[in-house]
Amino acid sequence: MIAFLLRRLAGHGTAVGRARRLATVRVGYRETMGVPRTHSTLTSQFAARISLGDRVAGSVSDTYEQWDGKGEPNRLRGDDISLPARLAQFAGPVEVFARQHGVAAAIAAARKESGTLFAPDVVDPFCTNATAVLDGLDNAASWDAIVAAEPSRARTVGGDDLDGVLEAMADLVDLKSPYLAGHSRDVANLATAAAEPQGYRRPPRDCCAGQYLHDLGRLGVSNVIWNKTGPLSHAERERVRLHPYLTERMLADLSALAVARQIAARHHERLDGFRRSVRAHRQHADCRGPPPCSGGRVPRARRAQTRPARAAGRGGGRHATSGGAGRPA
Repeated sequence: MIAFLLRRLAGHGTAVGRARRLATVRVGYRETMGVPRTHSTLTSQFAARISLGDRVAGSVSDTYEQWDGKGEPNRLRGDDISLPARLAQFAGPVEVFARQHGVAAAIAAARKESGTLFAPDVVDPFCTNATAVLDGLDNAASWDAIVAAEPSRARTVGGDDLDGVLEAMADLVDLKSPYLAGHSRDVANLATAAAEPQGYRRPPRDCCAGQYLHDLGRLGVSNVIWNKTGPLSHAERERVRLHPYLTERMLADLSALAVARQIAARHHERLDGFRRSVRAHRQHADCRGPPPCSGGRVPRARRAQTRPARAAGRGGGRHATSGGAGRPA
């Protein structure tokens, strides 16, 4: 597996670029080897939890396997690797090669690794039809196009089933950092508790959905930043502040979650307009309660060396945190 990672890092670009990529690898052998096992296990469990079936759960668990049997975590070989996994494992690096270096480079890379990293029965038809496959790839990635390409009737969820899916997504996102385990679920519980004195037996469904999804954008920010024990640089602060925007963009094509998306994207807004100057009268009615639930939630574990970073610009000496984790709000 280490050889696989090194080939991915050093197998393309200029000599200087390859050296820089290799120099940025700062994790040890044990940590590196643990990533595929952790990813495949968590994604497989997630697929099973939202009832995607054994075939899907098994396929995502094979994502890091290789045709020659040198992958992880189970060292499966050849046809023992599920076809969906063989396709996904091939599509990722080939798309990068095509985007950065062109169709010819993608074909060359595919042929070079055929029979080792990639399945020959996937490589051969791709090389024959590469131009057609890669043409218009950006448009093919739209949500509507993905649903339309589904060979069978698309499954839909709603009501309590949708709540279960969103709760599973929230739990998965919170595993991004050990300091945030259970964060989104607890935020939703706090929102429920806050709604009860107002006469709601439970808050509106969109409100609960917004709580579960509010930190989805954390996935777009590196763990190097989230787990940093020292002060954040200016660039790191700006990256952290992007995570509500990233949440909004991740949900932009899901019309059924339109209200939940507004709530999630505004979870760091305040009634006095501090943040993006979205004052109380301009906020969606369901957006006005959730922010304190998120900002006031303190993770169960806190790093002893981490100190909350001071908010830049307006706010002066306030310690603005995201979920109490010592990160800019």
